[in-house]
Amino acid sequence: MAGLATHCWGWPRPVRPMLALMLLSLVVAEPSSAAIHEYDDHPACDGKTVEPARRIVACTQVIEDRSETKGNHVAAFVIRGTAFAAQGDLDRAIADYSEAIKMDPKLANAYYNRGNAWRGKGEPDRAITDYDEAINLDPNGADPYYNRGVTWADKGENDRAIADFGMVLRLTPADAGAYCNRGNAWFNKNELGRAIDDFDRAIKLKPTDVDCLNSRADALAGMGDEARALADHETVIRLDPNNAHALYRRGNARSNMRDYDGAIADYNGVIAADPKDASAYYNRGLALWNTGDLDRALSDLDSSISLDPKFAVAYRTRGSVRIDKGDFDRAIADYDQAIALDSKQAGTFFARGSAWSMKRDYDRAIADFDQAIALDPKLEGAYAGRGLAWLRKGDNDRAAADYDEAIALDPTDASAFNWRGFVWASKGDYDRGIADFDRAIEIYGKNAGFFYNRAKSWTAKGNYEKAIADYDQAIGLDPNFANAYRGRGLVHFYAGALSDAQYDFRRLAALKPDDPYSAIWRDLAERHAGGQSELRAATGKLDMTKWPAPVARMLLGDLAPAEVLAAADDPNPQTRQGQVCEANFYTAELSRLQGHSDEAVRLYRLAVSDCPKSFVEYRGATMALKALYALP
Repeated sequence: MAGLATHCWGWPRPVRPMLALMLLSLVVAEPSSAAIHEYDDHPACDGKTVEPARRIVACTQVIEDRSETKGNHVAAFVIRGTAFAAQGDLDRAIADYSEAIKMDPKLANAYYNRGNAWRGKGEPDRAITDYDEAINLDPNGADPYYNRGVTWADKGENDRAIADFGMVLRLTPADAGAYCNRGNAWFNKNELGRAIDDFDRAIKLKPTDVDCLNSRADALAGMGDEARALADHETVIRLDPNNAHALYRRGNARSNMRDYDGAIADYNGVIAADPKDASAYYNRGLALWNTGDLDRALSDLDSSISLDPKFAVAYRTRGSVRIDKGDFDRAIADYDQAIALDSKQAGTFFARGSAWSMKRDYDRAIADFDQAIALDPKLEGAYAGRGLAWLRKGDNDRAAADYDEAIALDPTDASAFNWRGFVWASKGDYDRGIADFDRAIEIYGKNAGFFYNRAKSWTAKGNYEKAIADYDQAIGLDPNFANAYRGRGLVHFYAGALSDAQYDFRRLAALKPDDPYSAIWRDLAERHAGGQSELRAATGKLDMTKWPAPVARMLLGDLAPAEVLAAADDPNPQTRQGQVCEANFYTAELSRLQGHSDEAVRLYRLAVSDCPKSFVEYRGATMALKALYALP
């Protein structure tokens, strides 16, 4: 499985703001029409169904008619202001409302309407001042409380918003919008239970309010009630099949339930509604990643980043998709960019550290894991990743310490137990290694590698029966696990079960036809069993220009052992140690084939003394000495 399933970390999805639902009343209060209707020449000014442009002309005539009463002039200014507001000309609307207030400072509706215009212009403080005056002049009018509550909420003053919506509900107890908006304010205060109570009341009064249904779904999801949240989003989609918010949230829910195809379909709908929604492309990219469609996932993440070049988590996710494609350098470039945008995310340093480990640049990996741990001391994966880097650098003590920390943070991490077991085995403490492998298998018994590692420890302890049982389990879980065939073949080989060893090494060579070690082991098994060597034919598929080609040539009779030992020299001390180990071990095998047991024992003992304990050749030399009854 690609994507999340292959990584230790979980990727966050961007949080959308909850739908505003701060609904401004569209019913604009106007003076009584009785005064206007006394004049037959200006009926369009007060015509409720008359288009704004005609109302403006008619009201202008009333305003300019000096024979009109003061009351009719005031009414005309308010009505014309309303018409200007309907056209989006808020400055002229404010000017007309201000003129009406100048003529009649006690006119609550003029303050209320001017407050609406100020809010429309993005001047909430001036809007609130006008709503205050409207409420002072008419304390029993619900609309000024409602819109003042909306404006307080816009400013993040949720307590004041809640108080205003409470006043609306005292004056008009069946106002669904007030319940819903108060629910939004409770939501913003993270008082989700009280928010849901208000949303419930609103929806009972107005069951088809899709915005309130969406808001309740968001609150339910915040409470962890994903099933009810999904039900609300489903209701919204039935009422409004193209509702982007509900489709987005349902897509997230489906993705969380691993219904990636369903999630992709929902994100398709969001993108169709808003092709510039960077988060929808991002989430669809995540879902595609989890289906294994890496190319389409990358395309969506590219689109997300193109729409929002500062979307740090999108760079991090694209980097991880590139890791799955084996493109480590471009992955690291993406992690670099994510860190440049947001250097406080431990997960990004962890991801980049993992990439450096894959490139075998363990020093840089450790530096990134250090930074991840500094940012989040409880990030278990960073300790495990750093432990593996220390292990690869040969520092078993630091590796063990990091795995101790990882296990303390997450005692259910089977992989951490497995790797700590590997560390113990590398140090020669096979009992502690087996105890850790036991725990790893107890936590997750379907990982072939756990059985394989335990089998190696049983082999080192000389318990071949348990080793073969574990190798059998590993191969049963993964029939193409080449190293398990190699390990089981070794046990059969040194236990004298040569026909079984031949089977295992033939299977190994078939799985890894271009691996020189596989060809060498098959050759040894065939020759010890009295069969025909196929090593020369196998060299046609091998790179005979680099190590261990000299070993193969020695087994073919083309090089002398001294020449192989000379070829093992290398300026890198670790490389030299490994190659000298192998030269001595395989020369010992050749000596045993040729009947020179004493020389074989001498060289096996050299291998046991000099080989790294993690090497196959170390295990082989120990087993050979046991078979020859020559263990010290």
